[in-house]
Amino acid sequence: MLDLFWLIPGYQRDDTPPGGALVFELWCAPAGRDCAVHTYYMAQAPDQLREARALSLESPPAKVKVFVPACSGNDEDYSCSWSDFDHAVEAAIDPAFVLN
Repeated sequence: MLDLFWLIPGYQRDDTPPGGALVFELWCAPAGRDCAVHTYYMAQAPDQLREARALSLESPPAKVKVFVPACSGNDEDYSCSWSDFDHAVEAAIDPAFVLN
């Protein structure tokens, strides 16, 4: 829907291992006016799965930032402003599939 791609080390592009998650975080300034959406994908690394290693702070899942083509800037964190992200999602939704 948003034309997203990710690459977790040890996997092929867009591979979705068991328990993987596409995460959208909304970060807002204390005043609440300037909000940004940070997108990332996280999953257990292949060796964590093979060895049935428990995830912990010392052995967390792999996490990679995801670029959102419709709104991510050239920033290192690939964040989108909330309004740009909202417009990107609205544009990706086909109104023919929305119930009123």
